[in-house]
Amino acid sequence: MGGGGLSPPRASDPVIDLNLLHGGAPSRPSYAARVVIVTATAPDGRSRSLGLLAEDVTDIVSVNERTLASPGIATPETPWLGTLAPSPQGDLLQLVDVAGLLTDEVRSRLVFDEEPPRD
Repeated sequence: MGGGGLSPPRASDPVIDLNLLHGGAPSRPSYAARVVIVTATAPDGRSRSLGLLAEDVTDIVSVNERTLASPGIATPETPWLGTLAPSPQGDLLQLVDVAGLLTDEVRSRLVFDEEPPRD
């Protein structure tokens, strides 16, 4: 998810509740809920940090791109749900496509940096 290195969240970073976005119910307060900071990029190249509130986050793992698999079903109503990957423990992980989160509705609510990056 997101760009390069880890950076601390800023007070102005918006947070998207993945449960609310996907299932309609807000995430439950839990010790296993985490805000994962990612980089969201606008079509014109401007970017900003964005928090994703996710339940049952217990670890961060590296995924070998060769092990990624299609979920086998098209879900146009949930474009942020990405490919599947096996975890080291044998569980199945579903990756989040940050670009897919940025529907026109979400994008219209985000405030990106004033200037797009220069080449």
